[in-house]
Amino acid sequence: MRSPNRDAGFTLLEMLAALAVIALVSAISIPALRPPSDAMRLEAAARQMAAAMRLTRARAIATNAELDFVVDTRALSYKASSLAETRLPSDFDVKMTVAAIHRASAQGAVRFLPDGGSSGADIELRVGRQSARINVNWLTGEAEVRR
Repeated sequence: MRSPNRDAGFTLLEMLAALAVIALVSAISIPALRPPSDAMRLEAAARQMAAAMRLTRARAIATNAELDFVVDTRALSYKASSLAETRLPSDFDVKMTVAAIHRASAQGAVRFLPDGGSSGADIELRVGRQSARINVNWLTGEAEVRR
C-alpha cells in the first residue's frame, strides 16, 4: 500500500516551471509599469524632430521649392507645410539659434532650399539636467542630433 502523503505536494520540476513563468511575467511587466527616463524621452523627441526636418528637406528637393520648418519655443511645437504640428512634452525647454530674417518673437524657422541646402539652425532641447542639440548644416541641410 502507498502512503497517502507520498502523492501530496509538487515535484521539483513543477516548482521550477512555476518559478520560470513568474520570472517571465515579471520581466515583461515591470519595465512597462515604470515611466521612461528623461534621457529616453529627450532622445526620442530630438530624433523625431530631426526626422521631421529631414523629411521637409527631402520634400523641398522633390518639389523644387523652398520649405520652412517652424519651431515655436513658447508653444513647444514644430511644424512644416508638409507636416502636421507636433507638440513637445510640457516639461521640455527649447532654445533655437537661426538667421535673423527667420526669427519672430517665440518662433524661428529653418528654410530648406531646392538644392538641399538650408538657412541653418542650432536647436537645443532640455528636460531636467539632460539636453540634446539638433544642428542643421546650412550648406548641406543635414539635420544631426548630438547629445
